[in-house]
Amino acid sequence: MKFWEPKKIEKENVSREPVQQKDPYAWKNLAPGEDLTKERLFCVEIFGYRGFIDQTGRIVLEFPNTYESVLGFYEGLARIKIAGKYGYVDQMGRIIIEPQFEESRLFSEGFALVKIADKWGYIDKTGKIRIEPQFDYANEFKEGLAAVKIGDKRGFIDKKGQIVVEHQFQGEQSFSDSMAIILSETRSPRKEKYGYIDKNGKLIIDPIYDEAKDFSEGFAAVATTEGELPNRKWKYGFIDKTGKAVFNSQYTRTSGFSEGLASISFGPHGVDQCGFIDKTGKIVIESQFNQTKPFSEGYAAVRMKVGRYYWGFINKEGDVLIKPQWDHVTSFKGGLAYVGIENERSLYAKGGLIKKDGSFVFSRDRLSVGG
Repeated sequence: MKFWEPKKIEKENVSREPVQQKDPYAWKNLAPGEDLTKERLFCVEIFGYRGFIDQTGRIVLEFPNTYESVLGFYEGLARIKIAGKYGYVDQMGRIIIEPQFEESRLFSEGFALVKIADKWGYIDKTGKIRIEPQFDYANEFKEGLAAVKIGDKRGFIDKKGQIVVEHQFQGEQSFSDSMAIILSETRSPRKEKYGYIDKNGKLIIDPIYDEAKDFSEGFAAVATTEGELPNRKWKYGFIDKTGKAVFNSQYTRTSGFSEGLASISFGPHGVDQCGFIDKTGKIVIESQFNQTKPFSEGYAAVRMKVGRYYWGFINKEGDVLIKPQWDHVTSFKGGLAYVGIENERSLYAKGGLIKKDGSFVFSRDRLSVGG
């Protein structure tokens, strides 16, 4: 059976001049003569247009609102949506894969998920279909494998589309740290239990947990419960790749390890009394925050009460390096973090990207940030 194949877009050499296109889909390259493919670009959405800035805060690409969405660059391509169809542009702003898909996902390990005729398949960075659309459900590739489902059959495929791991459990999760979460067979959602398999499909850790998170840096956060709703209590802890509990299940919420530290909470419902532990289980940053995000590039976002609750940033010693002042933040990536202050309509009255000293490289009123 021959499957539909998207139009192949031939790549040309990097243009050194602004490319002119017909309205209403004309985009602007505001950095003619520069090779933006070597830059790290950040997505911003200002009322009136969508665009990208470089690490200095300079706007280098603008897209009109005829682009219904423009997401950040992953592996050199950004997903766009025009007239209800999805495609991809490169970091020069050029359309590399024409908008033609019902749905699509971001690139991961050289492949992107696309939906054609209500089935999922995979394309490469030229837009060529590498694994034919045939799946009712599919995940992105992680560590060379992707979880897929056809009817009642589940499994993990390689990049040739061959099933290499037969999946005899419910649920489809990506591999992380060479382990994947599985869900035990049950007719009752409240009785589902989580465990882990390896890349050979072998059950390594029995499904005995009420919640499980991906392995990261050799450990996974897992949880058990006591009692019934509405008085059910959650107890979180960590296990190693043999399933051995390495710390006591004493927390009400945990994250995975990132840069050697994991966030934990002793507060009700996993809020308040949040701090960080190291890989010995020692509390290295006291439980003093309302909420936390994982460490990234040496900084962690923390939410503290300063009059009311705001987000700021700390280092690994627990020192507040950027004072709490934001309603929304992301973790630092490429030396910058998105921040925003809400107005009464829950839109950003002010937002932008900050450096690690807390200063703005880019800010605007009425700005939506992300990507």
